[in-house]
Amino acid sequence: MLSFPGKIANNLSKNPLENIYMIVKETKKIIECSYCFYYKISDTKTSLEIITSDMATNDRPITTDVNGQICFKAITSGDKKPLSIIDIEKTKFATTDNTVLKYKLKTYLSVLIQPEGKVIGCLAIADTSLREFSIDDEHTLESLALLIGLQEQYKASLELVKKSDYKYSAIFENANDCIVLLNNQEIVDINDKGCQMFGYDKEEIIGMSPSELSPKVEGELTEDNQNKTGYLDAALDGIPQHFEWMHEKKDGTIFYTDISLTRLDNSKIYNSLAIIRDISKQKQYEKELIEASEKATESNRMKSLSLASMSHELRTPLNSIIGFSDLLLDEDTTEEEKEMFSKLIQTAGRSLMQLIGDIVDISKIEAGQVTIQKSMFNVNSFLQEILLTFKQEKEIRGKTNIELKLVLSDKASDLRIETDPHRLQQIFNNLLTNSLKFVDDGFIEFGYLSIAPEYIQFYVKDTGVGIETNKKDKIFEQYGQDKSTYSRNLEGTGLGLAISKSFVELLGGNIWLDSEIDEGSTFYFTIPFEAKTGFKDFYLNQSLIGSDNWSQRTILIADDVKDNYIFLKGVLSHTGVNILWAQNGEEAVNLCKSDQKVDIVLMDIKMPIMDGLLASKLIKKENPDIVIIAQTAFASADDRNNCLESGCDQYFKKPINHEKLFSVIAEYFN
Repeated sequence: MLSFPGKIANNLSKNPLENIYMIVKETKKIIECSYCFYYKISDTKTSLEIITSDMATNDRPITTDVNGQICFKAITSGDKKPLSIIDIEKTKFATTDNTVLKYKLKTYLSVLIQPEGKVIGCLAIADTSLREFSIDDEHTLESLALLIGLQEQYKASLELVKKSDYKYSAIFENANDCIVLLNNQEIVDINDKGCQMFGYDKEEIIGMSPSELSPKVEGELTEDNQNKTGYLDAALDGIPQHFEWMHEKKDGTIFYTDISLTRLDNSKIYNSLAIIRDISKQKQYEKELIEASEKATESNRMKSLSLASMSHELRTPLNSIIGFSDLLLDEDTTEEEKEMFSKLIQTAGRSLMQLIGDIVDISKIEAGQVTIQKSMFNVNSFLQEILLTFKQEKEIRGKTNIELKLVLSDKASDLRIETDPHRLQQIFNNLLTNSLKFVDDGFIEFGYLSIAPEYIQFYVKDTGVGIETNKKDKIFEQYGQDKSTYSRNLEGTGLGLAISKSFVELLGGNIWLDSEIDEGSTFYFTIPFEAKTGFKDFYLNQSLIGSDNWSQRTILIADDVKDNYIFLKGVLSHTGVNILWAQNGEEAVNLCKSDQKVDIVLMDIKMPIMDGLLASKLIKKENPDIVIIAQTAFASADDRNNCLESGCDQYFKKPINHEKLFSVIAEYFN
């Protein structure tokens, strides 16, 4: 359905009335309805002109009285929302609307056509059987109504120019479109609308050439603008031209236009006329529709793959349960075999429960039926129980070579927070299970090292296959598995990370990740810090993040992941330190040059445009006194030496232990 913008754009002619007929016909095909109608109301609101999808292009519009027409109610009611009637037979229009009677219509949906805010009519679709139109149908109909409105404006502009007989003064200045009079390559006159469109005064723009109103690349005309001479030459040869290209305003803004070029005779001052319309909004909408179509196609593709995987996942454990149950009943089965078959049935049952749990959870999330039940519990004990569970899971999956690590703060053994432990456990279960799927060798590490005044930050880190940078946001969508790793994930539904994201947000936190192909991934998520009375102030101010006052100091955080910056800023906020943010190495270098008060840079190594190593070299070269503390999510054996050789003073591996980070910062500040 969403492929219609390109199709319609490719078929538009220079005749706006023909275009309107074509749009009405295409609307019927796009929304797959019985009929499409375009109603245009007279200025006196006493008559209607009707164009139907079954008309030929050379048919004249049907003229009829407004009384008893559904469309008249839609046009004059003052309600700008779409008018939807599921069963016309239950309304008075079943006997009063001649269109309903003629076509035996049952269901009706219309939207207003209102160019420049003035209602001129409506575009309607109808079926001869009962049907409930969707929100997508409404949005599509509104988009097509907008195209008809633009064609009506264009038609009005052409008619005005034709009727003027060159006595165009009032029309010229009051037209809604830009009108330009040209003498070969020189602009000799332009109306006020054109001056507004391009951002020039009339005195400035007269005498310029069309090329000067077009974007340039390194001083050269773009390909479109080189073709402009050909359009002008053809128009001067008596062949009217209709085309699109980009223009440039005085302030440098680029925008899309629709151009009609026509030769003018009997004048020594000008020899051609251009009518220019700004179609930037239309182009943007077409782009959004195409992107939405591509996104929907990809989503459906991934959904189909995931559903196929889900079907396979249901059958696999069920086959195991049924098959091994039969073997258990076999009289020839030994005790050892019975024990082995029982374990296999147990494993298949757990796998089936996880799959069903994912499906139930995502259904509850979509229905808004997930409830949060908070309680107070000890964080360290909670995480140690998860460690024991996943040690067993690791054995069951046959991945005994993978090291499973739990990292806790040794100064927070009594840390108790208030949140929903069941949902928090589901988040960890999904993230750890995800890591087990994609790690063959190395380790999986989880726990917490960072506590800010408002949040505690948990993490799950692995040495798996990693995720491409441009897929980082997508994997948190439903069925949004990365194509490059989908073939490895033979167990999942593509729902686990989407469920985790939803649960984190329901608990009031945020989730994000650092990842690199063939290096691994680190998932971070925050949970609001609701600790028991007395603990929070003591541990945060004295034990974990210190109580220094750094209000006279400035720290620059260089990290392309916004969530990393936000959390670091929260951790540092109680100190009063001034904080700057750079999203890449180039920004970090420029900020250090422009702000000579930067004392310390927390430099992420992996960043776009310019990495942290080169940025550190340039900063140290310009100002050796600035302290640079490197931070990287995935460290190789040589990374520490590379960082120090690039000018970094300290080196931290993510996730950062902020207690140690505070200690290092305090040492430099003192």
